[in-house]
Amino acid sequence: AIYESFTLGWLNVLAQHLWLPILEKFVSTIAAERLQIVLNELVRKSSGKGVWKYVQSIAVEEVTFGLAPPQFQYCTAKYDPSRSYLLLTMNLNFLSSGFQAVLTPRLQLGGMRPFTLRLEIMQLQLSGKLHLGLHLTKEPPGIKGVDYSFAAPPKFDIQASPVGYLNLRGELPGVIQGLRTLLQRVIDKRLVEPERRYFDIQKIYRNKHVQRVGGPGGCLRVCVIG
Repeated sequence: AIYESFTLGWLNVLAQHLWLPILEKFVSTIAAERLQIVLNELVRKSSGKGVWKYVQSIAVEEVTFGLAPPQFQYCTAKYDPSRSYLLLTMNLNFLSSGFQAVLTPRLQLGGMRPFTLRLEIMQLQLSGKLHLGLHLTKEPPGIKGVDYSFAAPPKFDIQASPVGYLNLRGELPGVIQGLRTLLQRVIDKRLVEPERRYFDIQKIYRNKHVQRVGGPGGCLRVCVIG
């Protein structure tokens, strides 16, 4: 194996330039899809328990990660040539700027008729030591996939408030705190070593790129006769 350590000022500059044009929308879309799956699972498993007995469903209406990308600090790289595997370990810190996630829980309180309200998450903080494992390949696009996890439970917090229904403010703190606790538990259970998540880059590349260009590529031969 080959080891190397370096700082990540260059990565932060690159992330800043790519964040709004490309990365933010991509990250927000993936996060919204994953969050909806988690919330569906929560409502199904926690029905009748604690504050969740009042919640019939939760829809993810919007997720926007805002104006500023995560910041990365000091990185250690380990390359295993036998597996073509590059492991990057770095410190990640994300303090949102312009972050917004809008959830629409459908609630039933006591004898009231079921109603839907808007719950807005306005701030997200996430920091910890991140592992990124790059599975390299000679085939396009050069990276088969990426596995990712935290070395230890990361620091996590959200700030949220309801939009409207001010007369129900006394009931909502339980829902907000329950949501905060849930997300922390999901992160700790699914994103902390030895658990890892895998993102298949090659599959996305083939589905998008090959479909767009009409084939897997090849050699173009041009003869110029003068």
